[in-house]
Amino acid sequence: MRKSNSKPKTKHELYIHFSRRLYERYNIEITQSEWNTLAKEIRDQKHTFLFKQSHTRTHYEVTFKNKKFYVIYNNKVHGLVTVLPEVDSLESELYLKNKAHSI
Repeated sequence: MRKSNSKPKTKHELYIHFSRRLYERYNIEITQSEWNTLAKEIRDQKHTFLFKQSHTRTHYEVTFKNKKFYVIYNNKVHGLVTVLPEVDSLESELYLKNKAHSI
């Protein structure tokens, strides 16, 4: 949880975090331009909506460079926050079912 006296992350800080996690978890590099394009595609509803985590965070399934993965999108700053670690299909299906029932 963010401290109340800390300032919100900038889009550039979100990009840095996202690009590091994408490389760490999937060995995929992303430019800031590609990051901006993915965010715009989410706003244009070109990727699969999964669920809303909070007022500012929403989960999506995206395809990038022929790889599918789950991301968290920040609705307030219109940017991708992070990419989630890879899970097997059965585990991800159970995760999504549990999330859908808890909302």
